[in-house]
Amino acid sequence: MNFTHQFVPCAEAAFIAGLTQQQINRMADEHLVPESLLAQENGTRRFARITAAFASFFFASDSFLIAAARKRILSELTTRVTGSKSSEALLSLHGEMRRDIDWTFTDGDAGLKLDFSQFVIKAVDRAKEVDAADALIEKRDGLMGGKPCFKGTRLPIEMVTASLDKGIPEERVLDEYSLTKAQLHAARVYTQVHPRRGRPAKSGQTAQ
Repeated sequence: MNFTHQFVPCAEAAFIAGLTQQQINRMADEHLVPESLLAQENGTRRFARITAAFASFFFASDSFLIAAARKRILSELTTRVTGSKSSEALLSLHGEMRRDIDWTFTDGDAGLKLDFSQFVIKAVDRAKEVDAADALIEKRDGLMGGKPCFKGTRLPIEMVTASLDKGIPEERVLDEYSLTKAQLHAARVYTQVHPRRGRPAKSGQTAQ
């Protein structure tokens, strides 16, 4: 399998995590995740997809774990992931996430036992939404000025999302543009994952 999504832009990691881009960047800026989960492409920071699950855990556990403890847990989990024979699939959030790795973390001295798999499962589900959107939408030279369009059409997704932003009912939009609900959801997800330059995604919350 070609794991083309092993390292992704901040906006995609934020969507998968259900967080803001500021929160995802904080994971790197404050060295909260190991350097092995980060990469640079054309001067742009990219994140291993698994970082989304790690970030979700980091912020969700803020009320009961100090930052140092959370960082230590993420370091240990990163070692398990990168040392697994399924490391590429795990980093990309592809395949069976429970395979070949123990997602539990136990600290006997602190009386702590965590099951990290819940964060990974949620991240995998969000990553599948991104993959589904990419499968339904294309962006290429010579097609509507390079704007993202629904595959097999010349309909830019921004025309559809603009209608929704104006408050036009979803059913009316579906009928007017002859779209399926899956295509409509894909347009919403794609817009968050690929924000227009100079207009960062508002949040990583799931599009409804």
